Amino acid sequence: MKCSITCFFIILCGFAFGQTGTVTGQLKSANGTIALAKITLRPGGKQVISDPNGFFLLENIQPGAATLYCEPIGYAAQELELLITADSTLNITWTFEESSIDLNAVVVTGTRTVRRKLDSPIAVNILEAKTFQRTQSVCLSEGLAFQPGLRMETDCQTCNYSQLRMNGLGGSYSQILINGRPLFSSLMGLYGLEQIPSNAIDRVEIVRGSGSVLYGSNAIAGTVNVITKLPTADALSVQVSDGVIDGQANDLTIQANNVTVNDSSTAGLTIFTSLRKRGAYDANSDGYSEMPSLNGYSVGLSAFVQAGKQTVFEASFWQINEERRGGNAPEMRPDEADQSEYRLQNTGIGQVSGTWTAKNGKTILQLFSGMQLTNRTHYTGIDHANGWGTTRNTTLQSGIQYTRRIRFASLGKMEVNAGAEHLYDDTYDHIPGYNFLVDQTVSQVGAYLQGDWEITKKWTVLAGIRGSDHSLLDNQVFTPRYSLLFKPVKSVQVRLGYGRGFKAPQAFETDMHIAFASGGVALIKRDPDLESEISDSWSFSMDYNRSFESQFIGATLSGFSTQLRNAFILTEIGQDAAGNTELLRENGGTAQVYGMTLEGRWKWSKWLQADLGYTVQRSFFEEAVAWSDALPAEKRFLRTPNEYGFCNIALFPDQTWSGTIAGIYTGTMLVPHFGGAPETPSDIVIVSPRFFDCTMRLAYKVHIHRIEQTLEFATGVQNVFDQYQADFDTGKSRDSNYIYGPAKPRTVFVSLKWSGGNH
Repeated sequence: MKCSITCFFIILCGFAFGQTGTVTGQLKSANGTIALAKITLRPGGKQVISDPNGFFLLENIQPGAATLYCEPIGYAAQELELLITADSTLNITWTFEESSIDLNAVVVTGTRTVRRKLDSPIAVNILEAKTFQRTQSVCLSEGLAFQPGLRMETDCQTCNYSQLRMNGLGGSYSQILINGRPLFSSLMGLYGLEQIPSNAIDRVEIVRGSGSVLYGSNAIAGTVNVITKLPTADALSVQVSDGVIDGQANDLTIQANNVTVNDSSTAGLTIFTSLRKRGAYDANSDGYSEMPSLNGYSVGLSAFVQAGKQTVFEASFWQINEERRGGNAPEMRPDEADQSEYRLQNTGIGQVSGTWTAKNGKTILQLFSGMQLTNRTHYTGIDHANGWGTTRNTTLQSGIQYTRRIRFASLGKMEVNAGAEHLYDDTYDHIPGYNFLVDQTVSQVGAYLQGDWEITKKWTVLAGIRGSDHSLLDNQVFTPRYSLLFKPVKSVQVRLGYGRGFKAPQAFETDMHIAFASGGVALIKRDPDLESEISDSWSFSMDYNRSFESQFIGATLSGFSTQLRNAFILTEIGQDAAGNTELLRENGGTAQVYGMTLEGRWKWSKWLQADLGYTVQRSFFEEAVAWSDALPAEKRFLRTPNEYGFCNIALFPDQTWSGTIAGIYTGTMLVPHFGGAPETPSDIVIVSPRFFDCTMRLAYKVHIHRIEQTLEFATGVQNVFDQYQADFDTGKSRDSNYIYGPAKPRTVFVSLKWSGGNH
């Protein structure tokens, strides 16, 4: 009775003096903050949307009892009863539990602003942090293989550099972003995908195809945006994993994260570190390693500061150090071994950004800047050759983006993005003993305009154009890109896209790695008349997603087609005075890549979650290319299978006992093999066998409620059927680029993870 009289008095005073209340707060979950969730006030029906950091504000609320209702997609709905008092502000933190179905997550890669996945005119796939955990993927390169249309390839039998192939194209056609910034240079592309630890990754957003104009014109095959973990709630975790590779070599990884957020959730800091120590592995007992030894660590941080209700500053930094050694005689100096590759690399990556959002949410201004510095000492040699070299690489990027949201009276709403960027890349790579020198500075200024127009709830059009002024080109290049989204019914989305791109004739790409062959090294040079490569890409996709009471099913059928003009190729041009094979990177006419990808998704309550992807494709040059002067020319792309895919089945996910069965399938492909090794006297091309790299993992998790700590013990086997390459060359004269199939043989692993919050 007293409560009723008090509420009546508060309401009466509020109406009498015109005073109202305010509610502000933040939406959170165990996975972080919840963006783009609709909060409804009852009575009255007033609605607001949470911002990218989960904050929301409801003003001018009449005093008295009120109810907030919110049902974020992927989380269980909640109602919150409140008592609003006049002329006061109520600050709340609202925590939600994840539901069994996550149909429509938030993505940012298409426009650099938050969008619901199903509303994005550009198709975006999400690789979640828990996929890394379930598949025992300790770094980015291992986790990327469990995504449709993507294939990780290991190159070089001695140093094991890797590259990502998307939609049938090589690694240099994909753009790797760190928090939306292109700081992942071509030099970093050799080993960087292995050097990004999984514990630093919040999620990875993948756009297959040319997509948006925001990220540069060389994102021809697609874009991979690695989004690091921002601090959301106090937490501490440590994970130790150890694997035994075919009974020979250990692979030890230690990862730790520490998160601190202030009481008002307006500032936070995440510190992460990773240590990896892996021994060398010799597959054929010839004394020369097929997997190099690794000794490396990385340490980094990410932080944010909410400066008032409209401005957010974010910063991140990584320091990566790695020593990599392959070949024979690891106890000796690299130049004392019969054959060796050695890399001692130190990389620093830092970036800062500021985002201002107007009170009405219609205007957003972003400023950003980043830097990448790499220093590397390396050796590549045979028979004690003078193969020592040094590498320096500097990448600088800065830019501005202006976003305006416009609502028309009868023609829907539009989001307009306009921006400008400057990218600077300086690469110096020198091996005096081989007379090998890359000394190139590239500067590129780009400006873009993109409109994202939701005409109706069913039709959305995205159109943009980017102008690029590249220091290696005489004229500016303009690259348009378009996308269309049609939603005929709630459960279906159809997308069409077109994009033009170009690759400038830069000096360093992933294919310019120095390899061993024929008792020497293979040196790749660049044609001084090399012209830009121009691409035209088309894409199509149709999504079906349906939620039931305890199940979710989904499927995507997508098609892609890319035409490359002035396509870059490698051809053999003879030998130098020291007997080393020389290859020339030059233009080779027109090439075509086309194919289809089928994706499937099924989630059954808390018992099972299954994801799969399967791609069929064709990749060929219109005019045959002779990679060896001893063999007929070939139209098909080398090292490119016509079919590949993955599956990832989680049993009892997130329960006390859980299991994973995951696999990566690779079809047959043409693999070039330079002659010179005892087993291969002359150049040949082989058709590789099919591979299915299967991983099985069993985990037991226990939560200690008294101290709010969680322990997880896991064990399992990677490459269960040991489908590792069986026909490696032997000896120092081996062709080190003759490598295909899974990245490692059968590996038994154990893992222990401890985590807790509110430390």
